[in-house]
Amino acid sequence: MTVSSTLQARQVGTTFAGEVHGLDFTKPFPPGLREEVEQLMYQYGVLIFRDIPGMCNERHLEFSRMFGELDSNPLVFGQKTRLENENLFDISNLAADGKTILEPTDRRFKFGKVLMMR
Repeated sequence: MTVSSTLQARQVGTTFAGEVHGLDFTKPFPPGLREEVEQLMYQYGVLIFRDIPGMCNERHLEFSRMFGELDSNPLVFGQKTRLENENLFDISNLAADGKTILEPTDRRFKFGKVLMMR
């Protein structure tokens, strides 16, 4: 387990990936948070953040901007998305109205149903 001033992380995979605790979106981001996260990224390669207090789209974007300019979602094609922000990627088969973007005859539709049933 790695312990730092704000965050704690533990390895979850046999070769890489760290689960991080201690991030709280209800409070101002402490000085040095970006450097802490970067150090953990170098150490684990992949970071998993779960159940962050105060998680919302605005704070998620604020946190993400600490690491540089954000990309726009290349999958939008000028259409409205469920997340209503071009910087949040919604990797889903659902449209803004909650309905599937795939036809029931599409192979991917059937494959997605199999995944949901597990």
